[in-house]
Amino acid sequence: MRVLEQHPELVQRLQANIRYIYKRLDANKNLLTLKAKLIVTSDPRSPIVVLQLERESIYESAIMSRIMRECLQRGVAIVASSGQDASASSHFRTELAPCIRMTVSALHTKDDADKAIDTLIDSAISVISQYPIGANS
Repeated sequence: MRVLEQHPELVQRLQANIRYIYKRLDANKNLLTLKAKLIVTSDPRSPIVVLQLERESIYESAIMSRIMRECLQRGVAIVASSGQDASASSHFRTELAPCIRMTVSALHTKDDADKAIDTLIDSAISVISQYPIGANS
């Protein structure tokens, strides 16, 4: 809290970065469409950007993990969830849809954001094209 009080511009910069990332994703949503589409499911005010497949697929976890690895090989770190909350006890276990999460920071530049989005798009197109995603998958 002390840092934020001393540097209120950090909050403004974070909010600007969040708006920019969501705007870039929205502008490129057609590029994220092949046989399957990645959609943003997080609130546009959130610094945690969540992307999921528009349609369920038996390959969801594998796709998200491969997109994450592909991005990492290209120098962009994102997180892919497998869809299970492993930390929950078996009594309270929940099934979450597999997803990709990107975290926006006040320290990111527009170049950082552009590289992250471009890498995500290229990686998603490359990975998704390798899976037989259809009405029954």
